[in-house]
Amino acid sequence: MNRRWHAYVITLILLVLATPLWGAETKPSSEPVEITSHKMVSEKGGEKIIFLGEVVAKQGDTTLYCEEMHVFQEQGGSQIQRIEAYRQVRIVQEGRVATGDRGTFFQLERKVILQGNARAVSGQDEVEGETITYFLDQENIQVDAPEGGRVKATFSPKGEPQ
Repeated sequence: MNRRWHAYVITLILLVLATPLWGAETKPSSEPVEITSHKMVSEKGGEKIIFLGEVVAKQGDTTLYCEEMHVFQEQGGSQIQRIEAYRQVRIVQEGRVATGDRGTFFQLERKVILQGNARAVSGQDEVEGETITYFLDQENIQVDAPEGGRVKATFSPKGEPQ
């Protein structure tokens, strides 16, 4: 992939996945996270919190939709270790959308993974594959094709390159 295409892919993924809800900002957002669902279950003294049924998690201009979300915290609940979203995962932020069957944010590794029919769309640009992995600190992405398939990326020209 030449440098221009690589820059487009990175920009697209950054725009779609760099959301405060999934920890993609280098500094934490001070905005509250509001989560609604049909049911919430706290396990292991609050180390694991499960939200079930039409889950909607909103922070600022970013909204995560899914059917089930698990939040894993360190002992004592002081810091999130991992967030897992299942079934019909959709992240929406100002005209950008990322979807997949499952989404996981790993705090320690500072990465976001969308799995299963993963797709990221910003305007007319899009990229899709079986898995999209975004390494937050390195600002690198990896899109993996489904077995026997191929990654698909579509980019619309934005004007003359500089």
